[in-house]
Amino acid sequence: MNGVKLNLTENNEYLELEHISLDGQKYIVGYPKSAGYTLEGLTNELSQVNLITELENKDDFKELEWVPNSISKTSTDAQHIGIKSGEVIESPHIYFKYRINFINTKGWKFYFKDKSGDVYSCRTFRNGPHYIDFNSEHPTIIGVK
Repeated sequence: MNGVKLNLTENNEYLELEHISLDGQKYIVGYPKSAGYTLEGLTNELSQVNLITELENKDDFKELEWVPNSISKTSTDAQHIGIKSGEVIESPHIYFKYRINFINTKGWKFYFKDKSGDVYSCRTFRNGPHYIDFNSEHPTIIGVK
């Protein structure tokens, strides 16, 4: 697994993978079982990719405006790279305050940037709904690449 120990947990509806943000904050990526993700399958898929990757260019994000519990604007540029739609809501997770819900139609690796400048990466292996639970002082999601 490229020298990375996966912290992958399972509940009734999702598999959850723990990550560390660009600013060093813990966050969780949720993979829905309803999309065909299984613990064994996701473990195998994740073992084939390098989870420790540098964000090559910290610019060039496609515009989003996903304000917590409010408006959600997804630019045409973001849709072209595979983000159909998304929103930021309060997280039901006990340790995290916010949740990014998004639907992808293509693309397998996304970086979401919040208003504080922190970045949350997410590998997807199927199209459809995914989520990211996170904490931030400025949780509005302003970009994706």
